[in-house]
Amino acid sequence: MKAKTFAGRLTELREDKGVSMYALAKLSGVSKQMLSYLERGEKAPGLAVAQALCRALGVSLAEFDDVEFPTKPIAPRKGKTAHGPAEGTKKRQRGTEGRKKGKE
Repeated sequence: MKAKTFAGRLTELREDKGVSMYALAKLSGVSKQMLSYLERGEKAPGLAVAQALCRALGVSLAEFDDVEFPTKPIAPRKGKTAHGPAEGTKKRQRGTEGRKKGKE
């Protein structure tokens, strides 16, 4: 039976082909971390990612025509907003100041 969500369908197709997440990551060029997010339904893929996964699995994008994609917004990391540091926080300076001597 076909899964009704992108996450479920992706997992189903990968397991039907007998491919591990690690192998799919290597074949598709999509990181294992991203595959994990996709299979848990925490992120929705862009078109390029979906195409890469389909090529690696040997299936058509049509396999995902009737599935639901995650719609919940992805929360920014603590102390960040979508446009930079949260209000009232300082952006960390990069450079050599503050480095301990002896470490390079």
